[in-house]
Amino acid sequence: MNHCECFKSIKFHIDLMSFRKSIFLLVTVFVILSLTAGCLNYTFGDLSYNGSELNVGIQNNGEDRFSTVQITVFSLKDFRQIEDSTYVKTVYLEHGYNIYSIPAELEKGNYKMYLYILEDGKRASAEIRDIKV
Repeated sequence: MNHCECFKSIKFHIDLMSFRKSIFLLVTVFVILSLTAGCLNYTFGDLSYNGSELNVGIQNNGEDRFSTVQITVFSLKDFRQIEDSTYVKTVYLEHGYNIYSIPAELEKGNYKMYLYILEDGKRASAEIRDIKV
C-alpha cells in the first residue's frame, strides 16, 4: 500500500467518524426537544407593584386549571440579598394571558422576586425578576 492509498483510507475513516458523530448529535437534540416539548406551558409576563399589590401576568399555553402562584421577595441592600416575605395565591389559569393581583407590603427599595407556578406541589415554572419600588 503506498502513501496515497493509506491517506485515503485514513480520510475515509475520519469522514465516517464525523458522519456518525453528526447523526448522534442530531438524534440527541431531537430526543431532548421531544422530552421537553410540553414543559413550557407557563411564562411570566409583566410584574409591577402599585403600592398595595403585586400584579403579575402569566401566559398559559396549556389547558385551564387551578395552580398556585408563589412570589418570594428578597430585598437588595448593601450588596446583600435578604428574604423579605413570601406571597402565595391559588389562581385559576385560563388558556391565554392572565393577570393576578396579590396583596403585598413593600417599602421603597430594590427587590429580587422569585416567581413560581406550582402544580400538585411541584414547580411547573420559575423565573427571577428584579423590581424597584
